[in-house]
Amino acid sequence: MQGLCRVIWLSGVGLLVVALSAGAASPPEQQKQSAMSKKNEEQLLSVPQQIPKLVAEGALTLAQVPNPHWRRDACQACHAGTPTRTNLKLRDADINRLCSTCHAALSDHSYIHPTGMPVPKEMKTRLSKPFAQAVARARGTISCITCHDVPMTCLPQRVGARGLNPRFFREGPYRDRTALCYRCHDPEQYPRLNPHDQLDKTGQLRESTCLVCHDTPPDMTGERKVDFTVKQDLSRLCTGCHPWKPHPGGFSFKTGALPDHLRVPTARVLDRMRVMERRNNISLPLDPGTGKVFCGTCHNVHARGVLKTAAAAKGAGEKQRLRMPEMCGNCHDK
Repeated sequence: MQGLCRVIWLSGVGLLVVALSAGAASPPEQQKQSAMSKKNEEQLLSVPQQIPKLVAEGALTLAQVPNPHWRRDACQACHAGTPTRTNLKLRDADINRLCSTCHAALSDHSYIHPTGMPVPKEMKTRLSKPFAQAVARARGTISCITCHDVPMTCLPQRVGARGLNPRFFREGPYRDRTALCYRCHDPEQYPRLNPHDQLDKTGQLRESTCLVCHDTPPDMTGERKVDFTVKQDLSRLCTGCHPWKPHPGGFSFKTGALPDHLRVPTARVLDRMRVMERRNNISLPLDPGTGKVFCGTCHNVHARGVLKTAAAAKGAGEKQRLRMPEMCGNCHDK
């Protein structure tokens, strides 16, 4: 069968024609059908904020999202004008949000490191000048540009580094990934850590483990409000180590869309959650910064014996750390 083309209207740009495959086709035909012309890629990169919506609606496949890195004709993906040394004219001053314009649709559950947390003073003393400057640009916090030297992909004099350092790691290339990690972390004082291993052999709380997620050791009775090292989107504390997408799977009635459970629940769902909390003597917390469902809504990340109240402790140490074996009914009315 012949390939189909979808015509999309991009605000401020005009029509974008995206090739879509229909029916069986040979590999060369499929490659030709899924390819976008250079002109169409430049059009799409001029309105990158529309990429997540187009992917969610099925109008654009992940394979069709153009990569602006290592290209001389893709500056518009990040810049709203010609950048200068004194004014980069970035589309968004928040560098993490800027990167997520495309990467939220591509790989938001496959990052190796969470972003947004402040860099401790003792760690800052170990940073080289390029890493320290990147941290300072993000107001003293970890951001995408802490590890990724994005300008490397833009400057003609540095394009030769692509072969050995395709992901443009700062001060790379590195022989292995941990070499990059140890640009910030002390290898002798920062061994691999399981943040869910929160009690020692005597049953005493390992407070240092709590500080992976919390600013201060939290109140285990659940009576005091807890704080977190990440102030917005708590799921980022989890997805650096648990790269699952989509999660928890399922389906959507919208063509090409994936289920999105990490969202603010509707009033109807929220009412049911509160009813089920009382009925099942269970805690279903929401992200305190955004009001969204986050990983901890369904999964109890604590070890068994850490939390002292029955509702908050439910699910601790259980298989997949689910707060209940059947979680769906706590939000969805069957």
